Amino acid sequence: PLPRTILVAIVVSFASVAATPAGNAGSKYFDQALRSLKDGTPDDAATAADKGWAALLAAGPVSPGFLDGVYEASGIFATLGRSLRAEAVYTEAEGLCAAPNLQLLRRRLEYIHVDHLIRYSEYVKAEAILRASLAAENRMAKKSSLYVAFVQSLAFIREQQSDLDGAEELYRSIIGYPAPDLSAVAVIQTPRFAKQSFPFIGDPRLGLALYYSDHNRIKEAEGLYRARLAEPSLIGEEHIEAMRELLGFLMAHGSKSDALALQEQIIALRKAQPLTTPELRDRLAQERYTLANMEVDVGRSEDAKALLESDLQQAASQHGKNSPEYGEGLNYLFENRSHARDYDSAEKSAREEVLRAEAPGAAERIGLVSAIFRLADTLRAEGKVAESDALSKRGIEIDRAASPQPASAAPFT
Repeated sequence: PLPRTILVAIVVSFASVAATPAGNAGSKYFDQALRSLKDGTPDDAATAADKGWAALLAAGPVSPGFLDGVYEASGIFATLGRSLRAEAVYTEAEGLCAAPNLQLLRRRLEYIHVDHLIRYSEYVKAEAILRASLAAENRMAKKSSLYVAFVQSLAFIREQQSDLDGAEELYRSIIGYPAPDLSAVAVIQTPRFAKQSFPFIGDPRLGLALYYSDHNRIKEAEGLYRARLAEPSLIGEEHIEAMRELLGFLMAHGSKSDALALQEQIIALRKAQPLTTPELRDRLAQERYTLANMEVDVGRSEDAKALLESDLQQAASQHGKNSPEYGEGLNYLFENRSHARDYDSAEKSAREEVLRAEAPGAAERIGLVSAIFRLADTLRAEGKVAESDALSKRGIEIDRAASPQPASAAPFT
């Protein structure tokens, strides 16, 4: 069995995303299995998971929450280290969906199955399922909302297998299709870690653009981003999102000045909206903060500082220094100055945040302990180690006083 600490870490992560609001036939057993994993009793967890899976199979694929139950059962078996059992869950579930009226459910199960296999780099198995799924899709009078996702997943696998021509052909084959609707398989929420590679699932034009970018075909990628932005059907937030996609591409691969100009256009669009709610005002402030960080990245640190200082002064005059708006502006200035390694200015902002957090009844942007640690980190970056250590010690003492340790936990410290 896995060590207890590893089991607990894995199951807490899994349980936080696998819980389903609508129960399924195996729910009570799956919940028991998760509790056993947290308690460090994997044998009990396995027994409960087997009972839950048997109950789900007995209820059948038309029972409420069947798809969720399949995902949950496979996740528990995977957490227990029973990888073959975790995969067999999908195969058994798919086998129950041979009837014509269950083909859409089968496609959904296959998509979740493929996602599981890709997580474990089982590309050959995943490709076999995807090709069978696509063959079934091509026999249908109307393709399902998952068709594009199947193609993009297969194209990703061909990339991983160094078949670049095959991958590009697949990406190009779905240009003109709408982005896939994954709402029916929203159960897939397991955290994806930075070192893992996963398919891009979304607008086909963006998928091809990303493929071109990854393989140093920059002009072709930029053309796709610009073509998408020029689509007249994109309005409101969709148009801003397309601008943001092109902006991100330009910052990584293209003209930084064009990227800055795009961000200024986004800000102009935000300003044109009626700023009648705090949320809308926050969006504008966030866009200006984004512009300031971009200016730092292109060597215009002083322009960035002037922009955010102006925003901070405006928040003070319009809302007062004790307002949430001022606190947000102060936080943006601190983050930007830290990003620019302008630690003198960052220290000034951090000290003000501490004073705000210490003031009785103040609407501080962050808590006192967090403010103290931010100031301590800034001082350390400036080489003021003694003052930084003293502040860190103070922060720890305040945190311990606010959250006294339970007596039951004392022997483990």
